[in-house]
Amino acid sequence: MKKELAVIIMQRKPRKTIATLLALALCFALLPAVASAETERGVARFEEFIAPQYEDAGLFSEGLAPVKKDGKWGYIDLENNTVIPFEYDYASFFSEGFAVVGKLGVRTERWWGEEEDVEVMYLGRVNLSGDYVAFKEFFLYTEWWSNAQMYHYYGGWVNVDGTVFDTKGDMFVGGKGDNEGRYYAMYAPTEGLVATWDRDRMEKVDGICYLDMDGNIVLDLIGTRYFDADGREVDSESINQDTNGWDLWDSRWHEVQSYSYACISNGMPFNQGLAPVWEYRRELSPVERSWGWTWDGVDSYKLGFIDISGNWVIEPQFDNIMVVNLYGRYQVFADNGLASVEKDGKYGAIDKTGRTVIPFKYNKLWSFFEELAVFEQNGLSGYVDSSGNEVIPAKFVSASGFSNGMAVASDGVNVMLIDRNGDPIPGVDMLNLDAYYQVFEDGSVITATPTEHVTIVTDGKYGFGKLSYDPLLPGVPKLVADAITDETNPNITVGVKLSWDRVPGVERYDIYRARQGGGYELLAGGINGNTYVDLDIEPGVTYTYKICPAGGNPDDTTFSETTVTTGPESAPLLPDEDGNMGPANGYILMQINNPMMDVNGETVEVDPVMGTAPMLYRERTMLPIRAVVEAMGGTVGWDPDESKVTLEGNGNAVVMWIGNMNYTVNGTSTEMDIAPFIDNWRTFLPLRFAAENLNCRVTWINATREILIVWNAGK
Repeated sequence: MKKELAVIIMQRKPRKTIATLLALALCFALLPAVASAETERGVARFEEFIAPQYEDAGLFSEGLAPVKKDGKWGYIDLENNTVIPFEYDYASFFSEGFAVVGKLGVRTERWWGEEEDVEVMYLGRVNLSGDYVAFKEFFLYTEWWSNAQMYHYYGGWVNVDGTVFDTKGDMFVGGKGDNEGRYYAMYAPTEGLVATWDRDRMEKVDGICYLDMDGNIVLDLIGTRYFDADGREVDSESINQDTNGWDLWDSRWHEVQSYSYACISNGMPFNQGLAPVWEYRRELSPVERSWGWTWDGVDSYKLGFIDISGNWVIEPQFDNIMVVNLYGRYQVFADNGLASVEKDGKYGAIDKTGRTVIPFKYNKLWSFFEELAVFEQNGLSGYVDSSGNEVIPAKFVSASGFSNGMAVASDGVNVMLIDRNGDPIPGVDMLNLDAYYQVFEDGSVITATPTEHVTIVTDGKYGFGKLSYDPLLPGVPKLVADAITDETNPNITVGVKLSWDRVPGVERYDIYRARQGGGYELLAGGINGNTYVDLDIEPGVTYTYKICPAGGNPDDTTFSETTVTTGPESAPLLPDEDGNMGPANGYILMQINNPMMDVNGETVEVDPVMGTAPMLYRERTMLPIRAVVEAMGGTVGWDPDESKVTLEGNGNAVVMWIGNMNYTVNGTSTEMDIAPFIDNWRTFLPLRFAAENLNCRVTWINATREILIVWNAGK
């Protein structure tokens, strides 16, 4: 079993000291990305900036760190100034401008008719100025509470052992009226919803409800679905659910046992419009016993993903999931859009549509950090990238996630800092890296990722040091340029598509362009994807392009170059919103079955809520059109009574109806060869008919099954 945490490290001193562990959470920080002339890339640097002097210490976060002095906790800044006085018996790190603190107290409780004084911890929060607000009507018995708990705010709320508080110290109360307090918050709220359990169903399998921040039920997942012996869902009202007082979940001989049934048994917070939930299912099959035929059942719990309407987006089929939940950050799908899940005993990665991106072949696959994830295979750990390439082979006994190009790994003999090639990073001889790697009696292993500010301990006293590292320059992305030819006139180049393979550790890219032997000029900066379309082109001109990591030097000869020559004729002009004719200067590039699209160099989702991708249907590209129209500055309206979609943009208004091949453009009726339809709660419109009637030009790129939409966005 592997865990990850932030650590306290010790300096190498002649005397033997003990390193202790602080928090069970993966830790990361944004370290400087550009090396100065005085620093050497690829070499770690460490310096002490607060000498060991405290009885205990926590983590620096948002400029402050909790430290213990004379038996009490307070907070200091990076210059060792006391910012919040030493008056607390518990102190956590800061998140979103607040930190949870505690004060010990004594309460007189009556146990079995006798009074007893018991020690309790009264908790509250402080802001960065030290202003204290108590959590109203709340305390924890110290006998059942660990001082190692690290509570943190997320989205303005903090979950303290199942009770959720806002920044004013007010408790979240689930339920209204007679049901006030009925719903128990299992996690801190995300995206305006909190996953709760109905206290009235504590003995049941199903009890999940999602509430809004006013305590109203938004999504009630309580209930059971029934299936006959052939797997067909049947109406629960047609089943006798109660015979002689026997309960469904307790009675083996109940009439309903002739059916299979399923319900939602657990749910996690929403992230990016989706929530992981577990479905409990009892599959029944006929079994012959000595007294005759009966039904025998097999229980299973499978994980799937639902949307905010409670609909399955990804059907339940997984056994487990890796979730990022640390320092005010909660992610189901990592920054690269992938979630690490377990299926049939093996881990792989899926995207938001449920498509398998990394095959299910690993014993473990942790969440992605900096586009790399730790995998475990046959007892050894390595790293895999977003495309499933094992960029660092499985050669470590244990390894942590990456932060600023740096991770901690152990080969079973030595613990080392490694770079993105899996090679040891020099320059950390003054640190005891064994503190990053802890093996416990139960066999569990903790491997920690280093932070910028690390806690050090010498002779039982705690201080702080700074760990800096400027990674070696990343590999060079290979740049490819393709002239996109107009579908009706091969002499017209609509645009030049630039594409490249993403380099691990590089989030954004700069593209430079030179015209026929001239000097390079910045064409587009800070591109977050791996495609860009150059529309600012002239006919019959040779362009040379160069790509480098954002902020890189275009004169560096190691960066990839590519050249393309445009066709001899100019592309026709297009009208803008005011009817003025001009060249296309806005674009969307999308691909069949790809839920992401490139909008003027920014990679975004086609359907941010459902993760829907464009599809081919009867040789037409169909997709939910809202994000496309809004990306070009237009609007989309929906009339449920008439099943009518209204698109407005670039001076035109297009109206379509579900199931109807007739449509109107600025009030004039015309006909298309395919009708819009609704699938999985999403309205699919024919892209070409919609876009071209909004004064856009649509080009199909057959080789890559991509679609380029361009328009005149005006000046």
